[in-house]
Amino acid sequence: MSNWIENKKIITKVYKQLRKQSNGGFTPKHNWTCCTSCGWAEIPDAQNIVFYHMQNTDSAKKYNNIYLSWSGNAEKIISEFEKHNVQVEWNGLTTNKIKINFN
Repeated sequence: MSNWIENKKIITKVYKQLRKQSNGGFTPKHNWTCCTSCGWAEIPDAQNIVFYHMQNTDSAKKYNNIYLSWSGNAEKIISEFEKHNVQVEWNGLTTNKIKINFN
């Protein structure tokens, strides 16, 4: 069973670290727009961004994982989640989302 409140606290901690310039100065967004397409449309010139949208939030509450849209350095994003003992899946393709597993 998912514990979205606790999982969101972890995401918030990671996002705080990613905002720091030493980590690339990411712009992280929680529950950003309705879907991936709208998310990117609202940040057209995005560099170093990481976000999940409303549909991801609904899914995360059920399945205890979340998919992150991103641009920039994926390894920095992954590293920050791993520091919080969170399992991360990503196939190395810049066109694919990063999956965060809270199981």
